[in-house]
Order: sequence, then C-alpha cells, then structure tokens
Amino acid sequence: MQSYTSETECSRRGAVLGMVLVIVVLVSLLGAGMMTHSRSIAEETAKAVSQSQAFWTAEAGLQRLLAMARDVPEPLEDQDLYGTAILGGSTAKGTYSVDVYDAAGWVNALHQVKRYRIVSTGTSTGGRVSVVEVNADLSTFGSYVMSSHLGVTPAGQPIHFGDGDTIMGPVYANDVFNVWHDPVFLFPSPEGDDWTMSSAADHVNYNANDESVFEDGEGTSRLRLNQPPIDFANLTGFFDDGKVQAAQAGKVLQGDYDMTFSGDGTVVYEKRTGNDDPVTNDLSSFNGSIYVDGNIFVEGVVNGDVALFVEHGIHIKDDIEYQSAGPANSPWENDGFDVDAVDDSLLLLSKEYVRIEVQLEEDGTPVKTKDIEDRNVHASIYVTEDNTVGNPGTEWYGFCAADNNDNIGKPKLNLFGGVVQYRRGLVARPPNTPMGTAPSPKGYNKNFRYDVRMANGAWPYSGYFVRRWSYQ
Repeated sequence: MQSYTSETECSRRGAVLGMVLVIVVLVSLLGAGMMTHSRSIAEETAKAVSQSQAFWTAEAGLQRLLAMARDVPEPLEDQDLYGTAILGGSTAKGTYSVDVYDAAGWVNALHQVKRYRIVSTGTSTGGRVSVVEVNADLSTFGSYVMSSHLGVTPAGQPIHFGDGDTIMGPVYANDVFNVWHDPVFLFPSPEGDDWTMSSAADHVNYNANDESVFEDGEGTSRLRLNQPPIDFANLTGFFDDGKVQAAQAGKVLQGDYDMTFSGDGTVVYEKRTGNDDPVTNDLSSFNGSIYVDGNIFVEGVVNGDVALFVEHGIHIKDDIEYQSAGPANSPWENDGFDVDAVDDSLLLLSKEYVRIEVQLEEDGTPVKTKDIEDRNVHASIYVTEDNTVGNPGTEWYGFCAADNNDNIGKPKLNLFGGVVQYRRGLVARPPNTPMGTAPSPKGYNKNFRYDVRMANGAWPYSGYFVRRWSYQ
C-alpha cells in the first residue's frame, strides 16, 4: 500500500490553490472584459439612439417648412422664409434649425419658376447632429405640356393616352394616368432632363402595357406617383386678374365674336350677331390682354403677344400658328426647330372649354372624311373650371374636339404649347373595343410638344415639389 508524506500532501494542496487562483484571475479578467464590452455596446447604442433622434428632429424641421410652403404656394422670399436659420423649433428629443437658399446654379430672381436648397439641421438632447437636405421647386401651371385634375368623363369612363399619341414634355395629373397600349412619351436630352410623368395617384391604369412606356432612352422610368396634388383653385384668381388687366389697359368685348389673327401683326374681330362692321387693330394695341364676356371663334397667324380671357367657350375654327414658328421653323421639324427664334405667344383661357371645331370647306360645309387634315395649334391653353357642373349631359369641357366621336381616321392634333384643364376633355373617344384590339379611329391623335418658354411665363403657381433628398 502506498503512503503519502505530509510534504507530498502540502505540494498537492499548493498546486490546487495555484490553479484556483489562476481560474479566479481568468474569471475576473473575463468579467471585466464583458463589463467593458457591455459598456461599449451601451455607449454605441446610446450614440445610435441619439443620432436617430437628431435625424428625426432635422426631418421634423424640414417637414414643417415644406408644410408651410405647400399651404401657401408662393415664393418663400415672399413668406419671409428665406435665409440662414429662417425657421427654428424643437421636439421632445432635440432642436432644429432650417436654412433656405437658391438651388445650385439657379438664381430665383431671374426666373418665374423657383428652385430652392433647403437644409435642416437637427441636434439631439444627447448632442448628436444630423443634416437633411432637399431641393424643392415651386412650379407654375406653365411647367407642363399637360396637367389636369380629373382624367375621366362625367360618366366615369377613363380618358386615355393611347395608340398614336405622342407627348413631348412633362405631365402632371391629380388623377390616375390611363394608358391604352402604346402611346409615345418623349424625353429628349438635355431639354427633357427634368421632365417627368407625375401623378398624385398611387397607381396607373394600364391596358396591354406596363411602366416601360414611361422609360426614357436610357431605360430610366420617368413615372412619379404619390405626388402632392395641384390646387387648381389658383387658376380662378389668374382669370380674375386677367379680366381686370384687360379692362384697365387692354380690350373688353361684349358678346360673341369671330377673331382672325394676321401674320402682319394685326387682328380682325367682328361680332357674330348684329350689323357691326369688322374692326382691324394692331395686336400690340391691346397691351397683351383681351376679355370676352361671351364666346370667341379664333384662327390665323399670331404675330405678337396676347392673352384671351373668355367667360364661355373658345372655338378654334382653323389652324392658329405663330408667325415665328411657321414652315421655316416648324415645331414638328425636330432637327431644325429653334425655340429661341420663337417670339410670339398666345394664351387661351376659358372658364368652360376650348374646342377644336369641325373642318369646313369654303362654302361652309364639313370637309369630307377622306380630306380631313392634321390640325395645328400654337397656344398655352387653360380651362379653369369643370363645365359639366351645372351643365349635365354636356360634351364640351376641357380641351376638346367637336368631332371627337366621328370616324375621321385619327389625323394629328399638333399642339405646340401646353394644356391645363380641370377635367380632361375629349379630342378622341376612349377605346371601347375588347382588350387587346385597337381602338376605333374616332377623333384625333394627340401630338403635343411642350413650349419650354412657358416654364418662365407669369403663370399662377401650382405648388412645391421635392426633387432630391440627401442625409448627413
């Protein structure tokens, strides 16, 4: 039997004690490390929370300023909302300060359209700082080749962009876009770099197509949904201002009139009833504005600048074109057209409708279907109200065509300018054929080209729209 001496027992006890001490030290070090790690995690979490609070505080300042801007669609300078630290405030988690400047490369004093750089700086209660920056544009109703509040007939039938339509320019709608098959939307560069198809709706009503119809030449979609709606009420004041201007310095016509513009800078107008003789005046003598308390029927070649403010209907009897955008500088000759050479302008503004009339022969009979030609209209067209309200059953509202329901072979309606209308009118009948087949050839194909000069015209403002967002 083996026996142990006291010396051996002491040695064994000493070894065990040493191992215990080592384990205690290791556990202590591990605990200290875990405590340090936990403390580090807690600190990083606190920093992240504080940074998040700073971000949302900055965002609160930005959204407050945008809400103020959208509530009053006027230049921020006119609202005393321009400069450094122009708006300040606080939330439960921090404070914010908002700066407003002209957008880079843009001088608002030189343009009707306003472009701003808005910078909101948020500081959390923990001392973290976050900066949110956007570019916001104050657009006008002249910023679009087409804009509308309602895109359906009074019976609720969708009014489409359809086969044969070509739209060159930015479009804005408070209602749903209705797309039938393959309309063409053109975004030429650099002219169309900022052009978009924007809607306040959350979807598009496609018929045998998809979002690819809105892509530019580089495959980038120009479709923008869920945008803030345009306030068409602003157009009412615009009409009233034009009426006052015409009464003070322009021309006021009582009743229904025919009006023919001439390329020599004159205009002939004649009352449609009674025995009054035609009157010829220089277009410049009207100081840019004419008010008509009835209907007016227009045609001819415009050489100068004039705005027609009309209580009832504007009837386009025949082509109406700019002298400076005639055959030698046609908007439809894309390679040779020079918009900078165009120095004439025509505004057609009606409360009820602007209508393309049936083409007539010299003897006053309608042109035969086989002989109907494309129509040319150079103008900025505005229809401020929904003419179906109070006129149930009427077909005449918005920008429309008298033969929209006639089988005329779909000639082109060539518009150089833009159309703003409360309710979209009918220049062609909505497709009523089975899905997958072509619509009937009733009415006109739209061939609309945006007059880029309209972007800086003195039109009423339509609202603020954010173009770019960044975060630091």
